[in-house]
Amino acid sequence: MSASVTGHAEIAETLIKAGADANASRKDGITALMMAALHSNGTALDVLLSCGADAKLSDKDGHNVFWYLPQNDKMSIEEKERWADRIFELMKK
Repeated sequence: MSASVTGHAEIAETLIKAGADANASRKDGITALMMAALHSNGTALDVLLSCGADAKLSDKDGHNVFWYLPQNDKMSIEEKERWADRIFELMKK
C-alpha cells in the first residue's frame, strides 16, 4: 500500500501481478486506491485501476475513493475532475 503513496507505482504493479490483492486495506478500511487519490499519485491511480482496484469499496467511515480525491491540495480541480471521470467510467464496466 505504501507504494501507492511514495510514487513507486511500478512496484505496486509488480506485486499485484505476482498475486497481491489490489483491494487490500488497512484496519480502517482504507485501500491503496484511496491513498493514491489522497496523495495525488496519478501514476498509482492508473496502475491500481488498470489492475482491478475496486473504486466502489468504502473505508470504515463509509468514504470511497471519490471522498479522498478532493481531500488533497496538490491536485488541481481539473485533475480531480479528470480522475473522477475516469474512475466513474471504470466503475460502470
